[in-house]
Order: sequence, then C-alpha cells, then structure tokens
Amino acid sequence: MILAGLPGTGLPGDVLAWVGLTAVGLGRGDLTAPGCASWLARGRLAAMSTEMISLLLATAMPVCGPTAEARFYEGAPVDRFEIAHLSPDGWSIEAVAIDLGPSAGRLVVDAVPGGAGFNVAQPFRAEAGAARLAEGQAVEDGDEVIALRFLHFPEAAEFRFSLDLDDRISGLAGTRVAGAEMRDARLSVRFRHREGAIEEHEGLFGDGAGGAVMARAGAPCLG
Repeated sequence: MILAGLPGTGLPGDVLAWVGLTAVGLGRGDLTAPGCASWLARGRLAAMSTEMISLLLATAMPVCGPTAEARFYEGAPVDRFEIAHLSPDGWSIEAVAIDLGPSAGRLVVDAVPGGAGFNVAQPFRAEAGAARLAEGQAVEDGDEVIALRFLHFPEAAEFRFSLDLDDRISGLAGTRVAGAEMRDARLSVRFRHREGAIEEHEGLFGDGAGGAVMARAGAPCLG
C-alpha cells in the first residue's frame, strides 16, 4: 500500500478517490459501499486498522518528505500509542522517541507496581503492526522518554504499543491521563532513505480536542 506520492496531498489518486467514496460508508459501518468494496477487492482496506482508516479520513494533510504521525489513546487498564509511517517511497524509520518531560501533566511511565506511578502498573508491550523493533531495548518504570529503535519500519507501515502513563500534577491520583495532560510532549523521528540520506524531524502533541491526541514529525512543505 502506498500512502504518499501525489504532490501537494501526500496521497495517491486512488487513495484520494477512495477517501471521498467511502466516507459515508465507513461512517455508517457499511463495508459494501462502493469505495469500501473497491478497496476490499484490492486487498487494501482489509489490511488497515480502524485507527489507520480514521487517520486517513481525518488528517489527509500534505506530505512533502519523510513524515510520521503518532496518536495517543488513554484507556484502562492500558494506554496505547499508534505510530503511522506516511513517508514517500524509499524512506524507513530508524528510531522514534516520545519525550514526556515537557508534557503538561509531567507524564511518566508506570511499569512496576509500587514504582514511579500510581495504582495499576502495566509493562510496555508491542501489540500490532508491520514494523519490527530492534532487540536489546526496554521501556523502564519511571522513564520520561519512550525511546524505540526499529529493524524494519517501511513507508505505509504502522506500529502499535501499550503501556501505562500516569500524570504527576493533576491531584487525581495520576491514573487517568486526559488529552490536555499529553500536550507539548515531543515526538522525534529519525528517517533513513534507501540511498543513504538521514533526516530527523520533531513535532509536539496537541491536547486531543475532538479526538485522539496526535503529533506529526515530518519535512515541511515549501513553496
């Protein structure tokens, strides 16, 4: 599946057409709608997560170079992140870091009972996606930076993981992380092109108003 390639949109023509055709069908959960059916026939929709479909429908923003988006979903008993690689063909993601230090809630990883967080602790778990993590790394209790290195994270792939984040300033025992508490956490991504070029880009998480908390790290569109 190719998600980038049409100048000025970051999406190829067939994806743009599909977005327009399927918005109504997906909205009512009807996978037999014309656009949905055409993409099911191509084997593309069936391979995409619900979150990835929502991302395409809601955030078809321009992609002008290596780009990734991360979304945070607060939950119980675990919180989840999804990282979507939206770069043009030829780019891979080598590393991702989510710095919680600047976040409005001064968030921290709660991985061990009785450790840095409150009440329910949950370890880091890789859950889904085509990306493969490098070995020999760990997200530890009390970490303020979630640092991940990848062996394989090509364009159009996604990676989902779960853990528990707690805040340290809300006064509500810290176990629930509202979108506003994730605001200003920093997403940093290192990209490598198959011809050897390396680029690093950063973005800040918003407050999650109207949906998931999202950050985008990518090359700016110039001109």
